[in-house]
Amino acid sequence: MLAKGEIQLRRDVHSLLETRKIYRRSRRNRKTRYRKPRFLNRKKPEGWLPPSVESRVQNTFHWIDRLRSCLPKVMLHLEVGKFDVAKMINPTVQGVDYQHGQTYGYYDVRYYVFARDNYTCQVCHQKGKVLHTHHILYKNMGGTDRADNLISVCTECHSSENHQPWHILWKWMKAHKKVPQYKAPTFMNVLRRRVFATYPKAVITYGSETTPRRKALGLPKTHANDAVAITGIKHIKKLCVRMSF
Repeated sequence: MLAKGEIQLRRDVHSLLETRKIYRRSRRNRKTRYRKPRFLNRKKPEGWLPPSVESRVQNTFHWIDRLRSCLPKVMLHLEVGKFDVAKMINPTVQGVDYQHGQTYGYYDVRYYVFARDNYTCQVCHQKGKVLHTHHILYKNMGGTDRADNLISVCTECHSSENHQPWHILWKWMKAHKKVPQYKAPTFMNVLRRRVFATYPKAVITYGSETTPRRKALGLPKTHANDAVAITGIKHIKKLCVRMSF
């Protein structure tokens, strides 16, 4: 074995893009000139990914290509994962349930959330008020628009004060309501499809095969050791290298 190691991908792309968006909107609001809105530049190209996901995919491929370039002949072994997000959310899903989803039969996710909460504010528990769908895990904290992360709150209770630390909405975010996020499985599914297209000759291994191979080699659980296991190596000779300075 020549070398082994782990590479940490960037995780700050989303926050940096959000900061840039805030500055851009502020700059536009300060301008006095008026530009007519444009709608023909909204279509995303084929294969588009959110910038944060695209950054991680491209960085992964960059390091694969960089390491391959260091060796004359390379047989590339890659481990990929296949995740059924719908089954992770609802283990009993099958058949046409995959097309229906949680909000099937409702106009959109907002009306599903209102009906689920019986058109009642979940703070003051009163009906007949104007309702909003509140993100339990705030959007700027990584919360999604899934129904699991939304709850019905009336206009009076959905105040800026209740969003502040130690108030009710802030306590919901901190105390419970740690809503399951499914960003990592989605990213792995995207990466798997890109791997198949970019490296058609690579030897593909799935995660369920890696664990027994690594245990047979007597290696502890690390990403680097998983990489050793997927190569199919049968034995490991432990070498002690002494270095003098």
